[in-house]
Amino acid sequence: MNEYYQKKILIFCVGLSGRAVFRKLNQEADFKIIGFVDNFYYENNKFFFNKKVYSPRQISLIEYDLIVLSGRDIDEIKNQLLNDLKISENKILILTKSDLMPSDIVSRYTEDSIIEILNILTNMMNNENISYWMDFSALLAIHRKVDFSNFSDVDIAINSLDDAKSIFDAMSKFKQFKVKKKLIDKKLNYAKIGDIMQISIESSVDLLIQEPAIIDIHLKFLHDDIYKCPVGQYSLYTPFECLNGYEVIKYKNLPLRIPLNSKDYLELIYGKFWKKPVENWKSGDYGNILDE
Repeated sequence: MNEYYQKKILIFCVGLSGRAVFRKLNQEADFKIIGFVDNFYYENNKFFFNKKVYSPRQISLIEYDLIVLSGRDIDEIKNQLLNDLKISENKILILTKSDLMPSDIVSRYTEDSIIEILNILTNMMNNENISYWMDFSALLAIHRKVDFSNFSDVDIAINSLDDAKSIFDAMSKFKQFKVKKKLIDKKLNYAKIGDIMQISIESSVDLLIQEPAIIDIHLKFLHDDIYKCPVGQYSLYTPFECLNGYEVIKYKNLPLRIPLNSKDYLELIYGKFWKKPVENWKSGDYGNILDE
């Protein structure tokens, strides 16, 4: 990245990908990060990491050299910059997942935190007879034989709204974690507005240094003989037979439940080349998106 030294940088997005870009560039003294751009976070003169957050419409008023972006929404953001805001392509820099990999020390700390959370969480779910299955990124890690910390979060599926409430209440008692829930906020044919759709459990860290360990628990709603769940702007489905039972695997001596026929399930989600990591996975790449 030597060709970009001495450049004035705007980072698009204050979410996970934007934080990763900030940490990467902030390590280099020759980059000058002058602020963030975000589609939603800019109201009321907000700051992030002590940098001003701008509206995309304010970009034309700012003196900058590059807008740097990464993450799942690269295509949508690049289209917005090029076509809606008429920004030259040579002023856009895309960083891939491999560009932003944390250090080995940070990865080990994150992995240890993931195991700590999973130990507490799975013991609680087993004691309460709560059915669960490792899902999405967690299944990829298990079958690729890599650490959970290689991914931004660890996904778990459950299929009971009552169990979701029990998990939230139980895990909220552990003050060393941040426990949050997302509720369904739009009309769906398989769930009600206000239902829990996701619970996130995060370790407490300094975001200037690293990302937290994150466990995302997704609620799958049974509808029309398949399980459905909202992920971003999409609804995804899981075949009923995948969650009609489970297998147990050992991950670093921790017994975890996985769906039946989990390799076939991964091929459904990610395609037949699911074993090979991709640089920039996008939500629209899922193979089990429902057209509803």
